[in-house]
Amino acid sequence: MEKSPFPLVPLHWFGFGYTAVVVSGGIVGYVKTAATSVTFVGVLGLRSYYYGKVMPVGLIAGASLLMAAKVGVRMLMAAD
Repeated sequence: MEKSPFPLVPLHWFGFGYTAVVVSGGIVGYVKTAATSVTFVGVLGLRSYYYGKVMPVGLIAGASLLMAAKVGVRMLMAAD
């Protein structure tokens, strides 16, 4: 097996955390509703908009922003 040229650096832990949050949210959503409909995404977005609550939409948006920053940093590091 060939060794990866990119070792696990602290920046990778953001990716692992993001993955854990998304997967656990999917599992909890499936267990609570016993359905996997995309409609729930729209309902969740409308609720957060109307009631002004950030969680859990804000958590996922923040995690997505961190992942975008991670990818951007990774691309800049690879360009050097």
